Amino acid sequence: MFRSCRKMTIISGQLFIILAVIFESGYTFQILGPAQAETGIGKDIFKVVVSIFGVTKETGDIAATVTVNGNSRVKSFHFDHSRLSGGNSSSEYGTLEFVAAFPNVVVNSGDVYKACVLRLGDMHHFCEEGKNSPAKRAEFVDILLDKNAKRQDPPKQSDPKDLLPNFSGKK
Repeated sequence: MFRSCRKMTIISGQLFIILAVIFESGYTFQILGPAQAETGIGKDIFKVVVSIFGVTKETGDIAATVTVNGNSRVKSFHFDHSRLSGGNSSSEYGTLEFVAAFPNVVVNSGDVYKACVLRLGDMHHFCEEGKNSPAKRAEFVDILLDKNAKRQDPPKQSDPKDLLPNFSGKK
């Protein structure tokens, strides 16, 4: 019994020394440090998906921009009703989508990005700011051009049970 108690004391002492060396040497920053986001290299590219809601014929041409760490991406949209998604006959409002990718740009977790849409007819702009999340995924921004327009809900998905054949004979 005395030997097992002494052995546990030695093991716990060694473990304490190992942990003290790790914490003292600075490796904890790498282990417990802040989460890093996109490096801009390879497939690790910072992206912002901008959904523009409330686009109508009256909106006219628009330009969308996304800026992060002094780098910008711009896309202009010439109004074309056929390019609008979600523009069904019951709704006069449509949606446009713009994906801004920033290859070779390092964007850390918490860095601020800004997405703006500019109506070229009257130069009115709509902007949203966000912070890069620690997750390695695209950021999403919704910009509403018309207060009367509503964001469209995603289509309701069917219950998987309804898609599979019923072999049990029960209804």
